[in-house]
Amino acid sequence: MSAELADRLVDQVLNLGDLDDLDTLLSPDCCHHVGVVAGLPPGPAGLKPFVALLRDIFAEFYCTAELCCTLEEGLEIFSWTLQGIHRSEFLGLAATFKPVSVPGELRLRVREGKIAELWLELSVPALLRQLGARTQEG
Repeated sequence: MSAELADRLVDQVLNLGDLDDLDTLLSPDCCHHVGVVAGLPPGPAGLKPFVALLRDIFAEFYCTAELCCTLEEGLEIFSWTLQGIHRSEFLGLAATFKPVSVPGELRLRVREGKIAELWLELSVPALLRQLGARTQEG
């Protein structure tokens, strides 16, 4: 079940920008854990502006996800990759118009056929390196 929901989340919502599909994928009180943004309100209303922002920041936005493992009942982990061209300010960096391919992790907890909890993490150091920013790691 999680794999089907993850496929729809990636294909329909992230790649195609169908934000309304979040209304059917997420529980109304879905808790979001998004590494680069804190304090998102629960449910679809909290995730819609974040997805819209990502799609605005990165032109030619495209994601892939692949199931890695199931940790416990209802919690699955996917590796995912965000690809695009950095076209507007993000994390304090002005648009660089550089292409990026950034790995990350997507975790989904499903209850009653809907995503009840979602973790969406990106490798911020990898992203910053690709954009030409200096990082502590290199």
